[in-house]
Amino acid sequence: ETVTANVAAIPATTASATTSSSEQTTQKKPVPFPSTGHVVLRDLEGGQKVFRLGTGTKELRIGKYQPIPIEAILAVPFGATLRYDETGTWSRSAPCNLVSSGSADSEVTENNQHLAQDGSAQALTPLELKDLKSRCSGAEVVEALTANSATFASKTRFSKEKYIKKKQLRHLQQVTVLRPTVMELCETYMKQSRGKI
Repeated sequence: ETVTANVAAIPATTASATTSSSEQTTQKKPVPFPSTGHVVLRDLEGGQKVFRLGTGTKELRIGKYQPIPIEAILAVPFGATLRYDETGTWSRSAPCNLVSSGSADSEVTENNQHLAQDGSAQALTPLELKDLKSRCSGAEVVEALTANSATFASKTRFSKEKYIKKKQLRHLQQVTVLRPTVMELCETYMKQSRGKI
């Protein structure tokens, strides 16, 4: 009788362990990005915009960037960075930070007066640049422009940083997907409509 009782108790223990394992699996399942609601996008320069995600939303537009398909937004978690690449698609990538122009105070002993300012210093022709943009990422385009500038090496440190930042803003398209928290919403509306708040 004692042996029979022990055998009968085994299935109950197994069932309990299975249930516990199932509960743990359910708890670890990641929460999907909401297909409806709101999301905040921040561009490379720090500008932000709030978007309402509805059942009919197909793409999001911010500044002069290419339209961002809603599928690209829904495929990444909050905090992720999307970049427009040479294939014409928005995909997740490591964030690229703008080069800081720093302060010009330390450049008082240097200047660029001896450098040509007519655009002749760039070795790449408009046609070559167009071809480069069709084959390479924005970051690679910026590197190529820098490498093919005859005067870049002679510029002051401040001017170099300013040059790179200008090219980044022109050739890089990048957004960060942010959760629409109270802080992010306040910051967004302050930047967009400071006079209405």
